[in-house]
Amino acid sequence: IRDYAEQRRDKKSKREKQYHQLYHVPIVATQLKKKYVRARDKNLDAEEKVSEARATVDSLQKTIGETSKRLGESMNKKDGWKKQYEEMDNELKSWQSVHRRLEDGDKYWSQFNINQLAQAMQSVEVFITTIQKHSKSNQQLKNMMNPNNDFIKIFKMSLLEYGDAEEYAESKWGDLQVEYECANC
Repeated sequence: IRDYAEQRRDKKSKREKQYHQLYHVPIVATQLKKKYVRARDKNLDAEEKVSEARATVDSLQKTIGETSKRLGESMNKKDGWKKQYEEMDNELKSWQSVHRRLEDGDKYWSQFNINQLAQAMQSVEVFITTIQKHSKSNQQLKNMMNPNNDFIKIFKMSLLEYGDAEEYAESKWGDLQVEYECANC
């Protein structure tokens, strides 16, 4: 379109020069004036087309710029959402890990209550009952407190196992700090 408009402009200039050079010759002046007017009109049409094309190109460039800007904003939002999702996913994984540790601890302490605590309580009861039976004289009590007696061995062993189980629990779950509000409070 630009090349065509340039040709029209050149032709208009050429016809204008011809007309201005020979306008005083009546026969030729009429013909040259017609050619000049036709060249001028074609030039105006060509310039109008160039102007329309330029307006269309400018409009498209503006639309492309706005679209690019919106696309950039959308990409930034997407990146923000992706980062937020990753942070939330990491936090969820962390909470799931803590939850698993708490569940493991709950299972351990439930088994602890069933096995270790019950066994320790039973050996303490046997120990107390035996001491109470034989506490009538100091000599009998001294004989009963012999470390080779079965009830003392069982008592010591159950307390030792109880202590070992508590140490294990402390090493495994001692670093957990759990804050909660009682539902009854």
